[in-house]
Amino acid sequence: MPTLANGAQCTLQFEQEGQIVQNVLNFIRFGGFDEAQVLQLADDVIAWWNGTMRNLTATNVTLNMVKARDLTNIDDPTFEVVTGLPIVASGGTALPNHCTVAMTLRTGLSGRRNRGRIYHVGLRADFLESTDKNIIVPGSLATLVAGYEELIDPSTFTDTGVGLAVWSRLGNSGRAVEAVASDGVMDSQRRRLPRRGR
Repeated sequence: MPTLANGAQCTLQFEQEGQIVQNVLNFIRFGGFDEAQVLQLADDVIAWWNGTMRNLTATNVTLNMVKARDLTNIDDPTFEVVTGLPIVASGGTALPNHCTVAMTLRTGLSGRRNRGRIYHVGLRADFLESTDKNIIVPGSLATLVAGYEELIDPSTFTDTGVGLAVWSRLGNSGRAVEAVASDGVMDSQRRRLPRRGR
């Protein structure tokens, strides 16, 4: 895996109806991360998901593990953090597993290398408009966006110098995310049918 100065990564490992689903979040901290800071980052991410996203996620999703690593050196270890896990989501009835909505991560700079995406795992059925089942209800969408925006709020983290980042392999650089947005259109992930492989 390529390296990223001042970068760390947390992989949230979920289970949804027997499938393993992952969301990879990149973070930046000027001055870099040591082992204790990487572990604290994982704990902070778990606390964020439990406190905010758990209720915004369908009840067939469980957060089982967060894998965390410093990206500075290629041989830095990956820590599998399971303290306080698993956590079962409590938000409501699920749409089919492949249904999602994309959150766009904006850094304030133009170009694809300066944008990122997070696909929400466990989209709730009650988040869809009753007249157009491809559109997320504006109030629900605003709540989802606000939930992900917490990852760019320094108060979410024990170390207030940490923030969500977009990592570009081109130039091997990371840029801090300044805003989260979404068009509110239901998207699709390529996923196996429930219980058809992990």
